[in-house]
Amino acid sequence: MSLDGLWMLFMWESDMKLADKLSKASVQYAMDEISLESLLGTMMDAITELEKKVDKPNMINWTPEMLKRFTVYYNTALNSDKTEFVFDGHTFLTSYAKYLIQYLQMRSKGEL
Repeated sequence: MSLDGLWMLFMWESDMKLADKLSKASVQYAMDEISLESLLGTMMDAITELEKKVDKPNMINWTPEMLKRFTVYYNTALNSDKTEFVFDGHTFLTSYAKYLIQYLQMRSKGEL
């Protein structure tokens, strides 16, 4: 798999920290700041982390109680000027969470 493919896979998994780490390592390698072995080591570490995440379920059963808790997490992150937060083991971008909350609220009211 190419570096771009790995990077996209990490982005799909919503793990910005792993994506950033892989991106930085590839830039460092391109600028001859690190060796190929170091880049490959970083890639292998990232793959191991991704494999751990793939083994866990990616679905959240959105109950009204879950939505209330999610909204609290979202508001806390927003008030702390954070761009992402973790909810039940899943990382969410605050910019995405805003629309997810709106969608789930509309769905619960039968507006969709």
